[in-house]
Amino acid sequence: MFSKAIYEAALTSEAAGRLFSNITSSGTPDLSFLATMRVLLHKRLGEDTHIRLSCKAVHQSSNDISYATTSERMSWFIPDSVHYQTPAEHNIMIVYTTDSDAGAKMLETVRANIRPGKHYLNGYVLQEDLRIFYARKLNALFCHNEAGRNTIIFTDKLELKQFHVLQMMIPKYLPSLFKNNPLTDNETTLLKSLGNKSSVEYERLIEEFARSLDIRSEIIRTKLAGFETAFERMRLDELKDEIADFERDYENYLSNLRDISEKIQDRKYTLAGLECSINKQTEDSELMEYFMCNKNLSLIQVTGSMMEFVVHGYADIYDVDGFEQYAGNHSGYMYSNLNSIITKAQIEKLEKEGFCHFQKVYNDSILSQERG
Repeated sequence: MFSKAIYEAALTSEAAGRLFSNITSSGTPDLSFLATMRVLLHKRLGEDTHIRLSCKAVHQSSNDISYATTSERMSWFIPDSVHYQTPAEHNIMIVYTTDSDAGAKMLETVRANIRPGKHYLNGYVLQEDLRIFYARKLNALFCHNEAGRNTIIFTDKLELKQFHVLQMMIPKYLPSLFKNNPLTDNETTLLKSLGNKSSVEYERLIEEFARSLDIRSEIIRTKLAGFETAFERMRLDELKDEIADFERDYENYLSNLRDISEKIQDRKYTLAGLECSINKQTEDSELMEYFMCNKNLSLIQVTGSMMEFVVHGYADIYDVDGFEQYAGNHSGYMYSNLNSIITKAQIEKLEKEGFCHFQKVYNDSILSQERG
């Protein structure tokens, strides 16, 4: 059992990930297990079948496990992936404790709950032969489901050398894949090399398998993929942006045209109404009737839409508020066309003086009539 970590190997490169996208791993101490699985399983898996190796660390202490309920313990120990598996999946799951005293508690709990009538790992059975085989190397329990597609390994710790030696029994973890397709001599040699004290032979064999699969060609394809079409992709993105700009401009133009069309149509309706009103006007208008009936109005001049007229009446008919408003309006008729030597303020003063004189005369006349 060697303790050297394997992080770089042809079968774990980016190109290999592309070639073996249905054989993956997560949470593992190094990448050796993934490389071994890809050697053994790439020909034994169907195109639509996946296998995943996952490692789950249990961080609860021995005391935590002792005082927890069985339900709580099993929720800590059982990987979530157990509950979400499909018929096209195979799984190898390794569960290990990080507290040195917690391992025995975990294994005791798991053993007690992998029995008929227990629902936590329904359909799983213990593989006692594997437990006995590994007894001198690690303290672990091995459980597989009845379909032979999944194996869960519970162990009290997971050091590199233990992680490596666990790979020796991959065919036993996934018996359904090896039932009609036994190991070749080269594959058997690879698995045996995992028990050596040195990793030299294992790494050499992995590289030989990689060469036989032409990983180099796949690496070249991965690194140069799309390089020759880089310019075309850039131009493609530019064209997409230009088209989007043109489409926005087009929509704006259409919106403006719709607005202008609506304004033209609205004014045509108004025009038609005015023409109809002018053409059908045979009787006197209300304005004409008003001037004819009101004897206090004298029309002076009409020019286009401008009208000049004088309002006159008896001295006893006047409106003080109306006069104040008229005198204060410097934009009115009486303030237009003034000589340059006369100011609007002078005209306003004149008007108010005259009005005050009129009021006095009028009031004196009323008093005289009342005395007489």
